[in-house]
Amino acid sequence: MPSRSTNRSLQFDFFEEFPSREAFSRAKHIRVPTLVYIAAPELTTYYRHAASLKAANRKLRTAYWPLLPRSYWISPFSFPDELKRIHDELSSVTGLDVLLDLELPIRRPGLIFQNAHHFFSNRRLIREILKLSHRFLLAEYPAIGPISQKVLQGLGISYPEHESCVMYYSSMIQSARIRHWMQKSIRIRARNGQKTVGLGCLSKGILGTEPIITCEGLTEDIRFLRDAGCTRAVLFQLNGLDQKYAETLRNAN
Repeated sequence: MPSRSTNRSLQFDFFEEFPSREAFSRAKHIRVPTLVYIAAPELTTYYRHAASLKAANRKLRTAYWPLLPRSYWISPFSFPDELKRIHDELSSVTGLDVLLDLELPIRRPGLIFQNAHHFFSNRRLIREILKLSHRFLLAEYPAIGPISQKVLQGLGISYPEHESCVMYYSSMIQSARIRHWMQKSIRIRARNGQKTVGLGCLSKGILGTEPIITCEGLTEDIRFLRDAGCTRAVLFQLNGLDQKYAETLRNAN
């Protein structure tokens, strides 16, 4: 007999890293209220994209996903002027849903050395951003236990006091051991109240090499999240949503 958590429905939201008219046209497949995190280099561009997405589907709410033009992801190894700009622009408004994509600079690993002397001031600045009056979601790496959690916190890419989203993109996970390790982490997080997980990939991201998940794989991931006690999945990403994926999501609930 399935457990009670297996029967629990999930809220499905989306990331969109490459906003465009074509990407937003996929919103026609969404029939229920949904939140979409729209990547943009600054608020002005985000507001323009948000208006376009809402014109495509009035059921959708939007959230700001700030990307840094030179650093790309947010970490203590980012360029400090870019973090300062995010702090200043978010200080000028209130009440937004905001995604902070906390990742090490794997696209430009040289930033670890180039900006190492900014590490502590950047980490303080990220904490100051998180004190602002917005609803933050933090995209984070998974931690399996207290030691790895402390490591991520020490690196300034995990803040357990805020809602976070582990990037469980199973189409990119080739190792059964790593998959098991991540699933164990997700179960622990759910028991501790962190019930949001990122799923994918429905389409390629900035690396351009991300494998695409099958509908069967997506169904399996959703079944796992419900069994683990999670309540929300954020899918990467909207521009990959088609009729088959949409039917998979509807059938899953």
